Amino acid sequence: MYNSLLVGIAVKVARFTGSQYNNSFLGKCIRSLSNVFNYLSRGSITIGILTKSRSNIDFSFIYRLYEKVTNIINIISALIRRFIDKVKDSSVSYSFIYNSFRDINSFLRTVSLFLLSTGIGIIGIGILSTENLIVSIMVGLIMILVSFLVLINSNNAQVIITNSLLFKAVNDVFSIDKGGNQWW
Repeated sequence: MYNSLLVGIAVKVARFTGSQYNNSFLGKCIRSLSNVFNYLSRGSITIGILTKSRSNIDFSFIYRLYEKVTNIINIISALIRRFIDKVKDSSVSYSFIYNSFRDINSFLRTVSLFLLSTGIGIIGIGILSTENLIVSIMVGLIMILVSFLVLINSNNAQVIITNSLLFKAVNDVFSIDKGGNQWW
């Protein structure tokens, strides 16, 4: 029925568990409680308002206020986006942030620089405070070591990620099914 083996199995499991729930003791208890609540709430005005169509909410003051506030926020964000598009070429901070995170290698270099400076800072603060000196030196050295490992491997990051077992496992889950456009 489905072109995808994974989707077909998931649908069969969902149907099986649904049929088991309908015949279970828990399902019968919930249905009986639901019938009791439906019987008790037959004449309730509050339940009638809450279960009625949403037209009451659409015309309420709070909904109109919420709609206006979200429209104002959308207009402001569009104006900010237009302003950023105009000044981004001449902005030093924008170009610094863009260059620091433009691809995976730049991102890894930025993270390793952050880890390196944080590790050096932790060691410096640990030496100055003399409380937990060994712990702060160990944490700082571990952060510096991790930053050097990231720096060494940052040039080959794409190769490392695509050859990792986790990436291959996730990729294989989705590449087994050859259903094309009609995966369902």
